[in-house]
Formats: sequence, structure tokens, C-alpha cells
Amino acid sequence: MALHYVKTDEKNFVIQNALKLAEGEDPKDYKQVTIATQDEIDFNQNFQVYQITDTGTYIRGGEQAVTVPDLNQRLAEALDTITDLKEALTNATKAQVQAQQQFVKTQEQFQKQFVGLSQQIVAVQKQVAELTPAEK
Repeated sequence: MALHYVKTDEKNFVIQNALKLAEGEDPKDYKQVTIATQDEIDFNQNFQVYQITDTGTYIRGGEQAVTVPDLNQRLAEALDTITDLKEALTNATKAQVQAQQQFVKTQEQFQKQFVGLSQQIVAVQKQVAELTPAEK
């Protein structure tokens, strides 16, 4: 365990870190924080990401830091969203295939009707031609 002298910003994040104060510096200008041995190296290298609470304890990432349960919840929500999207995509793909099949079927019906109408037009044109006197 090591005693650190820190200064913090308005959100209590560390902006200055010292193990010893220089001569003439007043300890009252600093917050005194005891850092656990296992956190010492990280705190010294990354003190800017630590927030000091009103009770003098430190929190890596601050009070809004993501915790393991928070992360697990977010992952579960993301997996639910992925599952929902996968199901929606599957349903949309099925609907697209059905629409394409219906389109092909309707197109074939129109082609048959067009052929039938074309044959009827040719037949009517023949009848009109037979009824029309030939020009001399």
C-alpha cells in the first residue's frame, strides 16, 4: 500500500499524482489516497482514469465505469437484438422468395393472356380483311 497525493478536476478525476510532495508544498492542497499494492503500477501509469470519491477511495473509470454485470447485461441485450434481427432477416428472405414466385406466376399468366389476345387480334384482322372489299 502506498500513500499518494493527488489533485482532482471538478469531476474528481485525478489530474496530478505524486508519491512525495516537493518542499514548500502544502499537503492540504492535495487529497491523500492510499493505493493498494496490486493497483500501484496501473495507478501510476494511468492516474487520469481514476476518480477519487468523497470518502477518499479510488475507482478506475469513475463511478460511471462499466462493471462486469453491466457488460454481461449489455452483451445479453446485444445477443437478443442479433437473434431478433436474424429472425427478421429470415422472415424477410422468405417473403422475398414468395413475392418473386408470385411475380413469376403472374408474369406467366400475363404472357399467356397476351398471346391469347394477340391471336384474337390477328383473327379479327383477318375477318376485317375478308369483309373489306379489295381496292381496284
